[in-house]
Amino acid sequence: MKYRVYYVDKPGSRDFEVEAPDHRAAAQQFFSERPRSEHCRIGAESINTIDYRDFDATEFMDEATRASLPPLPAWQPTPEWTPMAPIPGLAPAFRVLAVLEFIVHKPLLGPTAARNWKRGDNLIDWGRPFSFPAGKGANVTRALIEFKALPDDFEAAAQRIYDNVGRWLYLFEQYVALLTEPKTRSRVPSATNHADRIEILADDGHELRHIQNDKPRGFTIYMSETDESLHLENLKEACRLSSVGVSPRLEYQLMLEAYSARRNADYRKAIIEAATALEVSLTNRALEEFRTLKISFGTGLLKKFRTLNGRLELVRLLSIPFPEKDYKSLIVDPRNYVVHKADFPGERLTDQVIAEVEQLLRLFSPQLHQDENSDKSS
Repeated sequence: MKYRVYYVDKPGSRDFEVEAPDHRAAAQQFFSERPRSEHCRIGAESINTIDYRDFDATEFMDEATRASLPPLPAWQPTPEWTPMAPIPGLAPAFRVLAVLEFIVHKPLLGPTAARNWKRGDNLIDWGRPFSFPAGKGANVTRALIEFKALPDDFEAAAQRIYDNVGRWLYLFEQYVALLTEPKTRSRVPSATNHADRIEILADDGHELRHIQNDKPRGFTIYMSETDESLHLENLKEACRLSSVGVSPRLEYQLMLEAYSARRNADYRKAIIEAATALEVSLTNRALEEFRTLKISFGTGLLKKFRTLNGRLELVRLLSIPFPEKDYKSLIVDPRNYVVHKADFPGERLTDQVIAEVEQLLRLFSPQLHQDENSDKSS
C-alpha cells in the first residue's frame, strides 16, 4: 500500500511517498531517510483510504539518541468543559451526544460529561498535547457536541443529525480555512472512512446507547509549523456559523477556490479567483456607498469603471479609504497576464496577489458570511 509520510510538526512537506506493508513500516522507512534527534511525531496516511496513524519518532531512534533527549514538558489538564446551550425546538430533558472523530499525543482530559467513557477497558482517546520548537498546542482526536431530545425521539433526532451533518461539515471546513492563517494548508477535507466518523450516543440518564448510521462521515484538520492553529474563538465562530447554516459571502467563496488552487499548485487559477474576489468586493462596497450617498447614477459609474483597475479607481474616487499602494502592479497586471497572455506565474507571485487581496477584503468585506437571515437553505 502507498503511504504519504511526514513529521507532524511540519505537515506542509507531504512530499515523501513510500510503499510499505503498514503505517508503522512506512514511518520507520521515513525516519531512516530523514532522521531527527528531538521529540517529534511522524504521521503516516494511506493515500487511497485516508487512514491515518502517527508514531513517536523515539520508537525508531537508537538507544544513545533516545537517551540524549531532554524530558518532555509536564502534562497539564485541560480546562473544564461547558456544555453547549440547548438547541431551539428540541426539548431540554435528555441528551443526544455526537462524538466527532478528527484524523488529526500524555492524553487530553475528555469533556466533563464524557470523561469516564471507555472503549472496552480503555478510556476514550480525546487527543494529546504537544510541544515543539515551533510552539505548543494539542492534537484533538475527538470533540463532543450535545443536543437535546426526549427519550422517545432519540432515534429520529439522531437521524436528523446524520442527515444534516454533511452540510454542517461543509460550512465548518470553509470557515476553518477563512479563520486560520495562512489559508493554504488549514483544511477540513470530508471523508467516509470507518476510522473517520461522527458517532451518535443517546444518554437517558442510566446508560449510553449507540445509534447506528449506515453512511458515517468525518473530517481531518491538518496544521503546519506556522501558527495556523484553530484558536478557540475561531472554532466557536466556525461552529456557530455552520450551525446557523449561512454560507460565506461570494468573495470569500472565490478566495476558498484561490486557496485550493494554490494548494494544488494551479497558480493561474489561484490568481484569477483572488482577483475576481476583489472585484466582487469592490463592486459591493461601491454599491453600499451609492446607497449611503444616495447616488442615483451608480449603475452608470459601474459601467464606466467596469474593469478591476477601474473598480479600484472608482472606490478611491468615492473617498473610501484604503492603502496607497500600486495595486495595478501588485494585483491587476498579474491577473491580466495570466488571463490575456497565458502567463504561468510562480508561487511567490501568487502569494503576493493573494496576500494583497486578503488585506483589501478585510477592509471592504469585513464580514465573512452572508446575512444570517438570507441563507436558510440548510
